[in-house]
Amino acid sequence: MIHNSREVTALVQSLKIADDSGHPITTIDCTRLRKTVKMHRYRRYGGHLGRFASDNSQSIAVRHYANLDATREDHANAVVDAQNRLFLSAMEPVVLPDLDETKCSDSAEPTDGSVDSDTWLASCQDFWDSPFGQADDGGCRSPFTLCLPCRNAVFTAKKLPAILAYLTWLNDRRVIILPQQWEALHGSDYARIKLQILPKFQPEMVADAKSSLEENRGALFYIPLHERRT
Repeated sequence: MIHNSREVTALVQSLKIADDSGHPITTIDCTRLRKTVKMHRYRRYGGHLGRFASDNSQSIAVRHYANLDATREDHANAVVDAQNRLFLSAMEPVVLPDLDETKCSDSAEPTDGSVDSDTWLASCQDFWDSPFGQADDGGCRSPFTLCLPCRNAVFTAKKLPAILAYLTWLNDRRVIILPQQWEALHGSDYARIKLQILPKFQPEMVADAKSSLEENRGALFYIPLHERRT
């Protein structure tokens, strides 16, 4: 245990600590370490004020130790996470894991549980009545990624290999682009699949889809060029 400034100075000098410019640091003001320690504690408890502010009032803890330049990214990520969760909860997908699509009608006005068109990630209940606007021919004009939040989308076992292929691509993108960019571009798609679609299927169904994906990787693993460039 270090009790005085001389001991602190001796320790710092023995460790040969340097600042960002490479100049040696000869001493440290211990009172300034408190803010760093409290900031790490704030992160460890995920911003939970009841646990983080155990030795301060909550107002002081927030003002002096939580509202820092170093925690701005944490707060921004928390807002993005909350927005994604709110969006997903408001847009519960239609998942029919046990649907036998061979018995579905191909009519333009499908009955409950039937589909009249397919996209890469989902079956579509009404390709000609898109909530995202229509192309010149009257069909849906949106890229396949918008099937995930679309009210017309129906996710069935037949689509599991393609869904898993897209999920693999999303994971691969994590090591290519910055975390903030990945979250902005792909966070909601990833959460939609992981939290709301895959859990609706039995584990053996997901395992079969993974096997199918490996066997037919070239045919299934199609990502349009405009997506690969993001």
